[in-house]
Amino acid sequence: MTVESLLKKLDADTNIILKDIHDITLINFIYKGRIDVFDSAFLSREVKNFRTNSSGTVIAILEDTKND
Repeated sequence: MTVESLLKKLDADTNIILKDIHDITLINFIYKGRIDVFDSAFLSREVKNFRTNSSGTVIAILEDTKND
């Protein structure tokens, strides 16, 4: 699953935290329902796994790349 496909499944106003495989936060944002504001390289990143915490925040771990 890519970041783009994950975002398309979420409701607007969902808080999202994207992390690398070392659990370091890369970006924390509130998804507003639009993907056209993101760079295509970002949207094509592979999601290793994701979960939702008790407050409804989606935490996604991204596959490792040399650019992190």
